Amino acid sequence: MSIKKSLSVFRAQTPGVQAIALADLSTGTVLVSESAIPMGQEEFDALARRAGRLLAGAADGEVGMLAYEADPSASRLFMRNENEIDDALILVVNGTGKDPRDLAALGSAIFTALAGGDPT
Repeated sequence: MSIKKSLSVFRAQTPGVQAIALADLSTGTVLVSESAIPMGQEEFDALARRAGRLLAGAADGEVGMLAYEADPSASRLFMRNENEIDDALILVVNGTGKDPRDLAALGSAIFTALAGGDPT
């Protein structure tokens, strides 16, 4: 199954997920995305750059692995791939009040599935 198809399946099976994207943090661009809402490449790339800033890391040089933000319209999770440090997953979920731990678990399942493992 293609990466785009895998993202589509996860988006369709997860209530409230509006968009999923895989980003290259080194270039600040989204490589592949799946969205239930109209979003152009520019919007996705802006999210990729936001992910890069949020996951840039602390002053001690360690990189951030996970960031979460929410506003009245959506919750967003930015999650770095442990195996490919320049790759990140971006989840956009409608509304606020989403538990970041649930979103992180979904992100981990997506990375596992894309790596060819069992996401459950």
